[in-house]
Amino acid sequence: MNVNLCKIFSFSLIYCIIKILIIKYLLDIMAKSFFENLFLKMGASSKSTVYASITPGVGLEMVAIDPQTKTVSSYGCRTLDYIDTRREIEDYDAFKDALQELFTELKINPKCNLVLNIPNVHLGKIELPLMLDDESVYGAIYSELEQVYLFKDEAPLISWIELPAGQNNETKVIFYSALKQSVVDNYRAACTQVGAD
Repeated sequence: MNVNLCKIFSFSLIYCIIKILIIKYLLDIMAKSFFENLFLKMGASSKSTVYASITPGVGLEMVAIDPQTKTVSSYGCRTLDYIDTRREIEDYDAFKDALQELFTELKINPKCNLVLNIPNVHLGKIELPLMLDDESVYGAIYSELEQVYLFKDEAPLISWIELPAGQNNETKVIFYSALKQSVVDNYRAACTQVGAD
């Protein structure tokens, strides 16, 4: 019976976290949309935003969305080889070339704002004392990641979210994700070489 209650609690907790993140995301979008519309009405120009995604088994996808109609105005895709064991694309020059080809094919100025979605490398959860500051939380997560084979020789880029303290006021639960810093740097360098921000 306790196992089922734990499962139900875990699923309920995850469901609540997802709902909170979705609400935060929607509020951020609404605020951004409000200010974008305000600036457009005032005659201010802004760079277009283009969205790209790297998906294992698919490759690089790029989409441009018309801000007025909220519809997809252009879409393109290029295959990229992805190495699952290393959790990264095989060739960053191929990524740069594919990015440039998609900008050209879709007639998009590379000097746009580019939002690049990349595959996550590692997700985790850790319970820590409530009074730890951000630097100590980072250190604890970093220590956990040192045990993961992907980060034995690679520095991690860490992000986390802290759940509000519940009934147990002595600890806090942290959900974290980590990417390889070198992978993010390689993507950033390729985007910069193509001219995207």
